Amino acid sequence: MNQSIFKRVFDPPLRRLLQHAGYSVRRHPQRPVDLRSVTDNPVAAKYLVNCSPVLLNIPINRCRGFETLNFQLAPNMNHPFVLTACALMKNIKLNYSESPLRIYYELFQPKNASEVLSIPKKNCKNFQKIKPLEAVEPWDRVDSLIRKNIRIEFIKKENKKMQKSIDANHGIQFWGSVSNEKGEVEIARLRALLLSIKKNGYQRHEKPDGDIVGSIIVSGSRWAVRTYNGQHRAAVLAALGYDRIPIRIMLNETIGMVHREDFQQWPHVRDQLYTPEQALSVFDNMLEGNPPDGAKEAANRAAKWYHNKKL
Repeated sequence: MNQSIFKRVFDPPLRRLLQHAGYSVRRHPQRPVDLRSVTDNPVAAKYLVNCSPVLLNIPINRCRGFETLNFQLAPNMNHPFVLTACALMKNIKLNYSESPLRIYYELFQPKNASEVLSIPKKNCKNFQKIKPLEAVEPWDRVDSLIRKNIRIEFIKKENKKMQKSIDANHGIQFWGSVSNEKGEVEIARLRALLLSIKKNGYQRHEKPDGDIVGSIIVSGSRWAVRTYNGQHRAAVLAALGYDRIPIRIMLNETIGMVHREDFQQWPHVRDQLYTPEQALSVFDNMLEGNPPDGAKEAANRAAKWYHNKKL
């Protein structure tokens, strides 16, 4: 989560949490500078604007998603939402019980933060005491408890978009376990987006929630985009075969661009939650698009189940 947050996007409880954590909540968000006809490189874009968010067409193979799990968005990489959107393209009436998403949620039910972060197993005892909802990345500016509360508020907000008043007890969209009701919410969102984009094309707008939103991680000449808003939209575009997707890159934010070389200054390296080795492992696996082992295995098994099933 970034330092300047669009006020209208968040409900009052979440705004209070962010303000308590020292975040600035803007009343009038900046519109992105559209650089899609100029460059697709966010590092280059940084030098073309003055502390503004930018809109870029990002190559799909540069995109990472599904929270801390680092799934690549390319259709052949078994991203659970992309896989499920592909299944819906074959059978738009597909329900949750018949979907690869159900298989993924049933197989990947992490018990602690070490299972949702790409940290070497030999050196993760401190993270085994932290719950998955409390997992923080090494460059995150909030602590585990605040991150948990932010996720809980987001879960409720996301469910309300589908007129469902269900809370975090029904599960989070990135891993299991989830209730059948929560599973159906995720399928319904993917289905609605798929039908809309196939009929009308992808329609973005300038409002705070009008784009897929991401930040950048950079190591030398290599970079990737970590999407954190618009996960369903990004997955559907990938399933439909888009090789580039428009993403609002928050270059005006403090951690809108994270550099590997700065690892010793990352907040959770400085407070010793992460060792440098652990922090760099998380960064490098995100850059490469390598999910944690349990998530990867569950997604691969869900894909195998899907490809062997006649939808």
